[in-house]
Amino acid sequence: MAAPLKTQEELMTKERSFIFETRVEDAKQCKELGAEAHKANERNRAIQFYERALYHVDFDEATWAFELLDNHRDVVNDVRLPVYLNLAACHLALDNGDMKKVLEYCELALQIDKDNVKALYRKGQAYLNTNDLDAAAVVLKKAASLNPTDKAIRQAWTTCKERLEVAKAEDRKRWGGRLLDETSKKADVVTEDDDSHGSPSSYTNQPAPVASQGSSAIWAIAGLLPALAALVAFFIWGR
Repeated sequence: MAAPLKTQEELMTKERSFIFETRVEDAKQCKELGAEAHKANERNRAIQFYERALYHVDFDEATWAFELLDNHRDVVNDVRLPVYLNLAACHLALDNGDMKKVLEYCELALQIDKDNVKALYRKGQAYLNTNDLDAAAVVLKKAASLNPTDKAIRQAWTTCKERLEVAKAEDRKRWGGRLLDETSKKADVVTEDDDSHGSPSSYTNQPAPVASQGSSAIWAIAGLLPALAALVAFFIWGR
């Protein structure tokens, strides 16, 4: 039975209590109201109640780390976990659901329970909805391994694998065509380079290279050496 409207309004506007037990109880009541709205397909109203439930069990880092005992943290997480899961479910059910919020709530749930199958499944659905198939495959494969008999999980995992195969086939087709185009272009370039060098016979008709000016000067000096030697001998022996 739904809580009286006055009680609902009070819970939605009530400030956090300074008493731990009161805060937990208020959060549980908001969670129950959210569940009732969720079952009635009133997703947006359910989201409001669930978010208010989290408000009541929201603690700053210092309080969480140093003031609360382990049993207190366990009690809070027992409230938070189903709220995170149901918030993810509500956003998935909306036509304009925010997939970023789905991923966020699923991740928060997995921080409490790393093998939570519902969180993995809904996270996989969000990845499928955003076409992040590789990420979806990771979480859905794990969900299927943890609960292989769940029909919805098996169906999502099968859908993911089918879409991955289609995507891979499209990639092969796209990249294969590009590789063929690149190979064809490279072949054309090689052919043009070969033609630009001319035929082998063209090299036989080329004139012999002309000696450089430096080489000509050396040979001229070498030709004068005998005459210089004779002149030196005349001066030496002629006297």
